[in-house]
Amino acid sequence: MFFCAAFCAALAGAETLTIYECYKLARENYPMIKQFELIRESEKYDLENATRGYLPQFSISANAMYLSDTPDIMGMSILPRSQYRAQIGATQVIWDGGNISAKKRLASARARAELEKNEAILYGLNDRVNRVFFGILLQGESLRLNAIHQKDIEDAISSVEAMIANGTANEYDLSLMKVELMNAKQKESEIKSLRSAYIRMLSFLINRQIDESTVFERPKSITELKSEILRPEMEYYAASEDLFDAEKDSVDAGLMPKISLFGYAGYGRSSLESLREKKFYGLGGVNFSWSFGNFYTERNERLKIDAGKKMVRAQAEEFLFKTRLKMIQEDGEIKKMQELIKRDDEIVRLRNSIADMARERMKNGTITTTDFIKELNAKELSEQTRISHSIEKLSREYSYKYLTNN
Repeated sequence: MFFCAAFCAALAGAETLTIYECYKLARENYPMIKQFELIRESEKYDLENATRGYLPQFSISANAMYLSDTPDIMGMSILPRSQYRAQIGATQVIWDGGNISAKKRLASARARAELEKNEAILYGLNDRVNRVFFGILLQGESLRLNAIHQKDIEDAISSVEAMIANGTANEYDLSLMKVELMNAKQKESEIKSLRSAYIRMLSFLINRQIDESTVFERPKSITELKSEILRPEMEYYAASEDLFDAEKDSVDAGLMPKISLFGYAGYGRSSLESLREKKFYGLGGVNFSWSFGNFYTERNERLKIDAGKKMVRAQAEEFLFKTRLKMIQEDGEIKKMQELIKRDDEIVRLRNSIADMARERMKNGTITTTDFIKELNAKELSEQTRISHSIEKLSREYSYKYLTNN
């Protein structure tokens, strides 16, 4: 009955959702997705700023001063007491010891680490979608079985009414059947309420308006469970190690000497030759500098970087250990569900046969209505158990797929 309603809803143009569409929509809707473009923009600006270190650097300076006393020869001042000058300077890096390249690599490595970290967080949405989506499927199947159960009870009520007409049953038997139908309808309300709650959660996750008329496509069973782990967390750990390597490049660059060209052009009155005259002047040359201050901290910086890399590797190993442990658990549950489903099929077959025989025996008056209800409920419970095991097996398969990202 439920499948029939779903089919009719599909024909009427109702929306159909797959679990993979939900993965995609949940990712697109999650607020963190906006950070990806911001991280890329930030990386772009950092790279541009670092590259501009190769451009000539200009400066303008000016000063004025008054000397209270100056050297003199034969009573004549050699230098003017008031001096002033203005000049324009330019420097051009020839070799910076790899500092600019190190900055560019560090900017790229930092951006990659942030992106991979966000990817890992977004991937976690798939697990949430799995839990909600399979919850909806289970409640949908429960509704279908409940509808079948109600139909069985309604048929039984018709049989009891016919028996009353023939004098082989009484109102007590009919009341028992009607109470059982009310119980089934009450269970239907509970299932619908739970299914609606799951649907609201999924609607919030994927930011799309869905309701009870939406058809949720049951995903295919995964026949091959791969053991290779391709989770985005592994990319994040690799990017974190690369970030530490980039920091090490920066340490190396800080130990190198630097060579640059410089030039100055100015105007003023300040030199011995100018005395009281105002003149243009200029100078240029090559500058070589080598600061040794970084050598004092270089060893500790390297040790700190190495410790950071070891910490990242330890986190990666812990993650792999926990993931493989969960994979073993899920694989065991999947195999257990397979065995249970095989037994469920036989139990359901026998329970259907027993319920059919019980119905005939009730009509013949060889068993009571209470006995028939007991067998009918046992049949419904066996079918509910089978579908529960079937959905759980499917859910475990997709949980395993989530663990490996295969």
